Amino acid sequence: MGRAIAFMMGVLLGSHGFLGLFVEGEHLLGLFNVDILLDIVYLFCALVLLVVGGTRSPAGLLRGGLLFVAAVFLLIAVLGLLDDSLAGLLPTTLTKVDIGFLFVVGGIAAVTALLPRVSEPLQTGGVALN
Repeated sequence: MGRAIAFMMGVLLGSHGFLGLFVEGEHLLGLFNVDILLDIVYLFCALVLLVVGGTRSPAGLLRGGLLFVAAVFLLIAVLGLLDDSLAGLLPTTLTKVDIGFLFVVGGIAAVTALLPRVSEPLQTGGVALN
């Protein structure tokens, strides 16, 4: 199940980061920060999640990738609570929606990484889907 969640999160973050490359100086849909630094973080984390979620990587690598993404997102979220521009690194500032999104994605990644059978495939009716 962990691979499927990692892959889906990778697609979500990659889409957000890619769209953000084309919208600078304002918020995406008026809700999400799209500064280039945050877009690069999203794209790098998406790459990590797509690699560990889309390959038959060992359970330790899958956990490590998920924990890395969780740490990055939770760190940015906590720092965003203290200073929404991250000391000037994000000129258009983080919104409350951004901070909530960062906490949710970081939390999902952390919980998924800590599941006891994270590397087992997602199944339906006893048949593996991934």
